[in-house]
Amino acid sequence: FITSLSALPKDWFLPRLLSKPLLVKLGDISFSLFILQFPIMHIYDKLLARGRLVVGNTLHFYSYLLILLAISFLTYTFIEDPLRRKINNYRKTKKKEYTLETA
Repeated sequence: FITSLSALPKDWFLPRLLSKPLLVKLGDISFSLFILQFPIMHIYDKLLARGRLVVGNTLHFYSYLLILLAISFLTYTFIEDPLRRKINNYRKTKKKEYTLETA
C-alpha cells in the first residue's frame, strides 16, 4: 500500500494531502508519540488524581492528546532531531577519516 502511494503522481490529491507540513510534522514526531504515550498518560492520570479533578471522558482524551502532541513535538524538536544531526555529522567525519586512512 505504501509503495503504491509513493508511485502516485505528485499532483494528485492524496500525495498533496500527505505532503502538507502538519501531516509531515506528525510523521516526524510519530516515534516520540509512540514512546511517550504510556509515561505521559501515567503522569497525566496521577496529576489529575492528585488535584482531585474529575473530567469527562471526552475532555480527558482530548486534553491528554493535546499534551502528548505538545510534549512529543518538544521532544522531537529539542532532543531527537539535534541528536540525529550530531550522530549523522559524527558518522560523516568518521567515514571521511576512514577513507583518508585507507587511501
